[in-house]
Amino acid sequence: MLTSCEVLDGLETISAAELISRPFPPRESIVEPWLRQEETALIWAATGVGKTMLTLSLAIAVAGGGSLWEWRAPKPRKVWIIGGEMHLQDLQDRIRLLGSGAVKGHGWALVGANLQITARQSQDPDSEFCDITRMEHQDANLEKWKRDRIELLIIDNLSTVADRVGF
Repeated sequence: MLTSCEVLDGLETISAAELISRPFPPRESIVEPWLRQEETALIWAATGVGKTMLTLSLAIAVAGGGSLWEWRAPKPRKVWIIGGEMHLQDLQDRIRLLGSGAVKGHGWALVGANLQITARQSQDPDSEFCDITRMEHQDANLEKWKRDRIELLIIDNLSTVADRVGF
């Protein structure tokens, strides 16, 4: 096991002067105006408020190049949802509902081609599901990410994909 100092030794640390002088290429918006490439967002709310409805709406908008309220996906992108709790039939019902109402300007063919779903409930009960606390699962997810050219990952929800106790 690595000590905390050994872990930190492998991390890049730069001075403020280096940061200020470093050029960065522009990053594209995934969801205008608040989510750009290489950013992370967390949606938190009490049970039953509609987090899954919001994330599914965003997934449809991004996959199909559509909009949700004042938010817009400037272009269609590959989206991967890892769903740890919702039944596939419920996901199907919600995607149909949201795609025919809340999300505007998307193409169903694009959504069909660009949106992938890995749901716990569609797996064999004896199989291991995605556990983000395990390095080998992180590596496998990263390989799928690269292979399938995923541009947006939605995990619904973190507590259902972190199975190992004491991580």
